[in-house]
Amino acid sequence: VLHYLPKKEQEKLLQKSYDKLNEEGLLIIRDGDAEQEQEHKNTKFTEWFSTGTGFNKTTNKLEFISESSIRNFADSHGMKFELVDKAKTTSNKIYVLRK
Repeated sequence: VLHYLPKKEQEKLLQKSYDKLNEEGLLIIRDGDAEQEQEHKNTKFTEWFSTGTGFNKTTNKLEFISESSIRNFADSHGMKFELVDKAKTTSNKIYVLRK
């Protein structure tokens, strides 16, 4: 879940992950989509609750990525983009990027 990392660290992690992929490797990303304003309110609340109670731990401010950012990353690396799952009440989505 990328949102526990600052934006620059998210970009580094995605790049490092891409660099380690095999020829036909894939990246599976599950995160909240910051562009889905209504559903994202629920996502932010659940994350606030889970980090506030100590269930999930973070030392950084939560920074949610957007679907368009993930699409741009895939496009800029010549990867195929697929949205495979979308939650009904939150902005959580699962993306598959294929090399």
